[in-house]
Amino acid sequence: MTDKSRPKEEIAIDIADRKKAEDTLKKSEEKYRMLIENIQDGVFIIQDAKIKFSNEAFAKMLGYTSEELVGMDIRKLIAPEDLDMVMGRYQKRLAGKDVPREYEFQMLHKSGGRRVIVNMLVGLVDYQGKTASMGTVKDVTEHKLMEAEIQKTAGGIAHDFNNVLTAIIGNVSLAKMYAKPGLEVFDILTELEKAALRAKKLTAQLLAFSKGGTPSKELTSIPNSVKNTAAAPAVRGKGKVLVMDDDDTVRLVVGRMLGQCGYEAEFAEDGGRAIELYRKAKESGKPFDAVIIDLIIPEGMGGKEAVKKLIEIDSDIRAIVSSGYSDDLIMSGFQEYGFKGALAKPFEISELSLTLHKVISGI
Repeated sequence: MTDKSRPKEEIAIDIADRKKAEDTLKKSEEKYRMLIENIQDGVFIIQDAKIKFSNEAFAKMLGYTSEELVGMDIRKLIAPEDLDMVMGRYQKRLAGKDVPREYEFQMLHKSGGRRVIVNMLVGLVDYQGKTASMGTVKDVTEHKLMEAEIQKTAGGIAHDFNNVLTAIIGNVSLAKMYAKPGLEVFDILTELEKAALRAKKLTAQLLAFSKGGTPSKELTSIPNSVKNTAAAPAVRGKGKVLVMDDDDTVRLVVGRMLGQCGYEAEFAEDGGRAIELYRKAKESGKPFDAVIIDLIIPEGMGGKEAVKKLIEIDSDIRAIVSSGYSDDLIMSGFQEYGFKGALAKPFEISELSLTLHKVISGI
């Protein structure tokens, strides 16, 4: 039946229904457009590596208007160090391969002087008859900077606390050498030592958090040397040892422990002073037999730089790196940096004496 043969009333109803459907669709599109434009997250559509759609939130995040972004190559907006990762996942996703839908990377701000750290959630859609990537973007820059600052603070607290524990554990291990097992004072010192070693585990958890890891909640165990009634014996030695540390209490307790082990100790508060003392001792014909160097000196030359300069003075220097940052890469790979040994703070007199014995004797 043609329109001419249909009753006018029926044609009018069809036109009205069609107009109503079009109006409903238009209202629906306007509603979703308003929703996308007013949400805080960025929304985008990318096709053939070009931005086909951007809401104002995404554009504002990068310092553009949505009109400026549409048509831009997405590769120009990704930080160079993240470009291969992001585009690699983009291509694999288009090829139907399984890749993460959500991840973080850095984008470039229009100003050129800023990096925007974003969290992206993306998937595939059909857009104007072709496959495209559609997703949302959150600006997590402030959150990441705050997280980094918290982690840095946690690491600093752990480092400083390890210096305090070095003084406590060092002095306790010294005091136990003068107390006899079975006496109440010996038992008190042993309990104090146990508590300090538990605190050492807590600082290790803080250090793990400062590196972005998750602190362990496992129960801490007490080393056998503390469980036993007798203190671990110190290895006796002799010679001159230079101690470089910016903490007065650490220098004091390490000096006492060295004296108890038979060594003569001299002290420097930073790398510059350590280099000066080491050079003078070598020129006088009375060189140091070993050097214990603190890795981090906030207001002076630290161990990494100092040992390089000391090696220039004496290629055979016997240097031991020490740090409250026990998980620092230099502590585990100390040989690569010119050190002959490592002492993680806090340490007991037995650890100090054994490390010195091995380094000086070349074991």
